[in-house]
Amino acid sequence: MKRCPFYPNTLVLFLLLFAVVSVHGFAQTQLEEQAVTFQLNEETFQVLVQLSGSGTGSDIFLEGPGIESKNLSFHFPGENLFPVVTVNEHNNRFMISWMHYCKGNVQLCLYDSFVDDSRWLALENFTSVYPLAVIFNDEIPILLLFKGNNSDNTDIFYYHLGTGSVVNITRTQDSEQRIDIFDEENRVFIEAETLFHHYRYRIKKRNLKVTLTKKKAYEFDWERHQPAADQEGLAINTMVGFGDSITWGRMNMYNLEGDYHPELAYLARLQELFAVNYGQTYTINLSVPGDRTIDAIERMDEDFSDVDAFFCLVMFGTNDVASADFDADASVENLEFIVTTSRDFYHMYPVISTIPPQRRYHPTLQYFKENTETLNTRIIEMATKNQVPFIDTYTAFMEHPLGWVALIEDIKGNHPNPEGHLVIANLFKEKILELPPAIPQNIVPSDTSTSSQTVTWSANQEFDFSHYYIEFGYFPDQLNRNLSTLDSFYTFIVIPLHAPFNSKLYFRIQAIDKDGNTSEFTPIQRVDFD
Repeated sequence: MKRCPFYPNTLVLFLLLFAVVSVHGFAQTQLEEQAVTFQLNEETFQVLVQLSGSGTGSDIFLEGPGIESKNLSFHFPGENLFPVVTVNEHNNRFMISWMHYCKGNVQLCLYDSFVDDSRWLALENFTSVYPLAVIFNDEIPILLLFKGNNSDNTDIFYYHLGTGSVVNITRTQDSEQRIDIFDEENRVFIEAETLFHHYRYRIKKRNLKVTLTKKKAYEFDWERHQPAADQEGLAINTMVGFGDSITWGRMNMYNLEGDYHPELAYLARLQELFAVNYGQTYTINLSVPGDRTIDAIERMDEDFSDVDAFFCLVMFGTNDVASADFDADASVENLEFIVTTSRDFYHMYPVISTIPPQRRYHPTLQYFKENTETLNTRIIEMATKNQVPFIDTYTAFMEHPLGWVALIEDIKGNHPNPEGHLVIANLFKEKILELPPAIPQNIVPSDTSTSSQTVTWSANQEFDFSHYYIEFGYFPDQLNRNLSTLDSFYTFIVIPLHAPFNSKLYFRIQAIDKDGNTSEFTPIQRVDFD
């Protein structure tokens, strides 16, 4: 187990003093989203996460009546994040647990007000850990419940505060996404939800026996839509933007009024780019600021139920990475569900993006940077496995000639600026133009004679459509003739002298776009000359 180095107190004090002198006010920078307020004896206390005075890492501070500012994590150099407070009102005792991160290693730490000290809870082989609650029995803390991953998905565990043993409570095949804990006098109930099941567990405090008391499967009975290629031209040239505040159009810039600018976000810029050489396209913005991947799934059915679109542009994960219970396995499970559902149920072309870098909290906190890189790697792997087109926004930003910061908003730094959105729009444009056109649909004969046969099919209304290519012949395994046409119909002619001997003709059609991409051929069709 790797641990961050522990420096002598004199060296630590020197580094702290140097940082304070050289970077005025830096030590007071707080991660406001992670602050926790709690009540004890009708008095208010607050737990804060502050960037360390050394310029790297973060610390957990306790403030309240009689406590000016107490550093609970002073003994644990590194990144101390996501505090959780459990209060036992019977004996005025409270416990503060948090995640500790250093050089890719995640651990749990615990402060106990009864002994006024913090300790390290050693864990092995975990890729993610997040505290949930401390469980008391007869006013004695016995367990720390936490969410973590030491396999290929997220589970719920407990750490025995007496023996130091770790027990996997859930052991489910899929990651736990929603968790509720109910601490009663002699037992604890845990409600846990995965994408496909709801579970209820009971832990008896007397013997710590864990029992699964309820398991319910979720059924997805969403209506399967017809492909947008069967719809009018508006639908086949429509792109759904499915994402969070980035897609929604939030950007905080000194030269822009307000923080909502969809006209400068990548969906609008994408329309502008296509209009130059290809034609009119349409967009539907189905994005909600603050959404994580699990939030997107929960609103997906309602949001998509009345949508007719050909493309679904997916960009989620930014809020997952910054959340208190991030796990790459769980996020990728959700993203895989989103892209396959949009493809298989709603018959859209999903195109997924990696997430861009951001200055969330502070660039010296490696936890968020490494989570972003891990998730982006997994997004590309998932997309490749499922044959889903993807764009790599993260790499494009990191390799930008002016540096990635030049593509990020001035204020806060959590969203791309207008230039960053233009980069994203160009990436989506290139990828969409690589996609093949729709297969010709609804092929029917419309005219019959002994010497000619006119066949029609639904016109391709795609903005980048070019022409049709037809292969035909007198035998289904010898389509040795071909032609091209701009029309959605063609009249086949048979020389009358040959009609008695060649009363049947076989053909198939494919669509070709302006960049030379081709659809699959239709099944081989037959026309009869009567």
